[in-house]
Amino acid sequence: MSDLKSNFAKVRARQILKNVGLENQALERVSSTRNEVFLSKDYVIRTNKRSDQRLKRETEVYRLLPNESWAPEIITYGTNNTNDYLICKRKPGASLARHWPQMQPQQRRRAITQIVAICKQIHAIDGDIPPLASSPHLLDFTNYSIVQPALEMLEKVSPFYDLHFLDDIRQKIDALYSIITFEKQLHLIHGDLTFENILWDGSNISAVVDFEWARAAPLDLEIDVLFRYYGLPEAHAPAEHQHSVKPQDYYAVPLWLMEDYPALFEVDKLTERLVLYALCFEVNELHHWQNADLKNPLHPHGRLKLLLGTGGYLEKTLHALRINWL
Repeated sequence: MSDLKSNFAKVRARQILKNVGLENQALERVSSTRNEVFLSKDYVIRTNKRSDQRLKRETEVYRLLPNESWAPEIITYGTNNTNDYLICKRKPGASLARHWPQMQPQQRRRAITQIVAICKQIHAIDGDIPPLASSPHLLDFTNYSIVQPALEMLEKVSPFYDLHFLDDIRQKIDALYSIITFEKQLHLIHGDLTFENILWDGSNISAVVDFEWARAAPLDLEIDVLFRYYGLPEAHAPAEHQHSVKPQDYYAVPLWLMEDYPALFEVDKLTERLVLYALCFEVNELHHWQNADLKNPLHPHGRLKLLLGTGGYLEKTLHALRINWL
């Protein structure tokens, strides 16, 4: 972000704080792909510059969470002209992603055990889960055809990619969907549980943040998000930190996850489901990258080609868990 835009963002954050009686706060900007985020000594201030009130929905999700130390503590939610904002209490620590490269194996193992415990609490939540307008996986579990949004996106991006390539993806999605039976009971998942969204205070997980993609879904959809992060951590890191993240630092994590949460993996046709989830997610990414160079190493085009064949990071992860590829 340019210095001018950053200054305007800080002015907006200061005005929000003033309006709610929290002025005179020193502010530090935090990298974010979708919101303006600032930290003060005691608070996290997030501003959504769009008019879709995404933070209102996230606030509703927060109110479903258990009264645990890791859960966000809402100070106030409101709107400011066309923007909405959310202020939460600041928790100690920094993102687990920044700590991870320097952590010892026993510390890493402890962190995964704590993540699993938190996941189980999230997944056990009963309540009226607010619907998500657009899923990053382009899957609609309330629809007769769950994969319809993904198929529609393939049509939308057809002017930008090879039609034979897109048709291969369509056929793969149809073939997988035809042999999978999805359960009717859905659960709350975090939906974006990367280590960027987990705070570590040096000994324990102090907070889980950013429930923007939390939604009602099959539990194993959480695996897709986790495996993609472990296999491609650089794709989730802010640009200034991409050099410090290495996939080899995460090689042991899927096994730890399976050891601590075996029920997450105990579904029929797990591999087929994970491939379907990954395909639909990457189809959505095709839309976001439609004007980018296909040679960019982070472009979803390359990951989709692997999913149609050898599988890339997903096949390697399943192989390490002794789960057969397709």
